[in-house]
Amino acid sequence: MRPSHRRPDLAWTLLAVCAALLSGCSLSLFDHDACTSNAVCREAFGRGYVCAESGLCEFSEPPARCSSWPDDLITDLPAYEDHILVGNLFDFGDFELMQLSARLAVVQVNNRDGLEGTPFGMVECTNRADHDGDGLDENEATALVGAYMSGALGIPSIVGPATSTRTEIAYNTDSPLGTLHISPSATSPALTSIDGQTSTDEAPGLLWRTAPPDSLQGHVIALEMIARDVERVGVVAEVGAYGEGLAEVFQEHFNADGRTSEMQTFSENSELGSIAADFSPAEYEAVLVISSVTADVADFLVGAAGLAGYQDKMIFLADGAFDIQLIEEAEENAEDLFQNVLGTVPATPSGNTYEAFVANFRSYYDQDPEEFGFTAHAYDASWLAIAGAAWSWYSEDAITGLGSARGLRKVSSGDTLAVGPNDWNDIKAAFEDGDSVDLAGTSGSLDFDPVTGETAAPVNVWAIEQDGGDWELTVLYCVDVSATPSPDCESPGGPQVQ
Repeated sequence: MRPSHRRPDLAWTLLAVCAALLSGCSLSLFDHDACTSNAVCREAFGRGYVCAESGLCEFSEPPARCSSWPDDLITDLPAYEDHILVGNLFDFGDFELMQLSARLAVVQVNNRDGLEGTPFGMVECTNRADHDGDGLDENEATALVGAYMSGALGIPSIVGPATSTRTEIAYNTDSPLGTLHISPSATSPALTSIDGQTSTDEAPGLLWRTAPPDSLQGHVIALEMIARDVERVGVVAEVGAYGEGLAEVFQEHFNADGRTSEMQTFSENSELGSIAADFSPAEYEAVLVISSVTADVADFLVGAAGLAGYQDKMIFLADGAFDIQLIEEAEENAEDLFQNVLGTVPATPSGNTYEAFVANFRSYYDQDPEEFGFTAHAYDASWLAIAGAAWSWYSEDAITGLGSARGLRKVSSGDTLAVGPNDWNDIKAAFEDGDSVDLAGTSGSLDFDPVTGETAAPVNVWAIEQDGGDWELTVLYCVDVSATPSPDCESPGGPQVQ
């Protein structure tokens, strides 16, 4: 039986009468009907209706932070009542390429007839600070738009957010409403157990991610420093799950055998100048800078460039800095420090699946997805939301966040199929038969651990190098410290020690 996405006929009829006969009529026609949940209101009146504090159903206007694909979906919800909705929650400034990657999957699945003829739609909301002058910070915005997508629209799965702190806020806001979040780049180890210590079919967990946790990246950063005989490190970490979590993993692997590190945290980029000065003395042979916001890292480099102690100091960066924006914002004032920079980012492999994604992205948007390190992870996350919806559709006769999460436990074994439109029909056929598949992602293996629900991947080591006078982000080699090393990283060729 196909799950229904339509309003009950009675609600449609009453709304039509209201519109036809009563100019300026509101839903006061229904005000005598008390509600107990948002779901009750959506069932009666359609998407966008919530159970307000008054105990009555009211329409929730979309926040100015939200738009949609197709463009008019969010402003004409009744016309798209039959669509399966997927959420898209990113900072559309810093993480625009991830937003577009997630949308591309929805465009492609609709070009392949959607799910049994039912099309998908995407609601896209930004958690950028002070968007259009609304005064909200990133965390407040994350909670606001997450509550709208989950509560007012009943969206079962949301791709994003990008950062660990915002992902934690989104999970805490939306999971009580049954919403699944799939983050492409929230890598804090603290998130592994936020939705339970183990993943089972009964309780699969409502927070998944396509990037490996920082327990791997922090280990690799430590190995890279040890291999270069670094003994004392200054650590600059963004306050929150990502910055402090990655820093702690690094320290666990680095602080031994006479090696030490000192950490300072920041919550505003105005603090970075004084921290850079604190770590400028020669006793700090290297500085590790961790922020989910590329602009913060650029500001640190600009501040450090004016301090004599940094001309020969190694500067290590993490995945949040692997963005062409780093070069664009720091080149004018910190170009001299680029040769001192080394960074890490979860590896994005080459291969047919990845190359097809890059080609399709460039063709559709006329932009280059390789300018940011997690575009492939965002594309995979969106396809996983779509695949999870298919599993929930076939196995549970309804598309829910929990049913979709159960579907994510069915993508790591069985016949090997590729994420993307070409294998979509085979994925649907397998799920309709109740079979698992082994999905090969554009970002690498999507082999989720059956207990923790986490995936693993090699870590790329990168630098900023000049090519024909232009600076660019260059991947040097990969390192794999996971329990089952990838064959794509058998000969990394770097100086790391094991």
